[in-house]
Amino acid sequence: MGMHRIWLLRLLLPIRFSRLLSGLQISIILLVLFLWATADGAPTEGAPYLFFSAIIGYSIAVFSYITDKCREALLELKPTLQLSEEEFAEQLNRLGYCRVRDVVISLIIGLAGGVAHLILLTGSLVRVYQALFSGIESITAFAGTLLVWVVLATMSYFLVLYAILFARLGKHSVQIDILNNRPLVPFSHVATLLSLSLIGSMALFPLMFLEQTSIFISMVPGLIGLGIPMIAIFIIPIWPVHRRLTAEKERVLAGVNDRIAAVRKGDSLESLNDATLTQLHPLLLSRREVLSAPVWPFDAGSLTQITLYLVIVPLTWAGAALLEIAMESFL
Repeated sequence: MGMHRIWLLRLLLPIRFSRLLSGLQISIILLVLFLWATADGAPTEGAPYLFFSAIIGYSIAVFSYITDKCREALLELKPTLQLSEEEFAEQLNRLGYCRVRDVVISLIIGLAGGVAHLILLTGSLVRVYQALFSGIESITAFAGTLLVWVVLATMSYFLVLYAILFARLGKHSVQIDILNNRPLVPFSHVATLLSLSLIGSMALFPLMFLEQTSIFISMVPGLIGLGIPMIAIFIIPIWPVHRRLTAEKERVLAGVNDRIAAVRKGDSLESLNDATLTQLHPLLLSRREVLSAPVWPFDAGSLTQITLYLVIVPLTWAGAALLEIAMESFL
């Protein structure tokens, strides 16, 4: 079965600054459509539609960005991968392209999540069905909820596939050097970037606070639906590399200790002569280097990015809470 470009990527305009302009265009078009469909509603009812429009436009733009960055990371890893040109091209093609079954699976997950969300809000599937005939506002709200779930589920599904791809490469194909983990840093960059998209989506949830009648329970399913994949796609790409680095470190350290033991021949350090100490010196230095070798493929830049991303969501939620307090004090 052939590979097809992921449909989220097909929504981008073939122009300069494509991601930014396409994301803005999609958000604006959706917001106009939502507000037009509910033109008779009260002005305060526009906040959920602002959230729907913003998170969909953001998700499409950032998914394109992360797809390109994952391709760059894979190209950076190419010298360390024990793959033929054909095998590498196949792996590269999986970043941005998919089979029809993957599209169907992601759509089913999105629709199922959206329907479950609506059931949670209304109390039963029967009430969801009844609400579809209660007016254009209910239909628009339900359509927006389902569309958001489909887009986020599609993005999360393919980000998980990206993470699994890098995990398999880390487990089977990449070359490991315990004294030089620099070539493995792209794994941590991928893990950080994959998490970035979902962290950014979670940072948009405070837009719902602009609606005074919004309740927190309406946000919980979405936060859970994003939080679980976010944790998974951060751990999956780096875990196999971590395990291989740990195993290699233990193997090399055991070999150095064996060589040290062979030189010492069971004698105490105080009883060793100068010639034996001279032989031991480079071995002890080697053991120190091995002991200090990292077993995670992170560099300082990756750790800084992770820290920054973890701060984004609490800051946006704190800002939203302050805004809500300010609005209540003036209204």
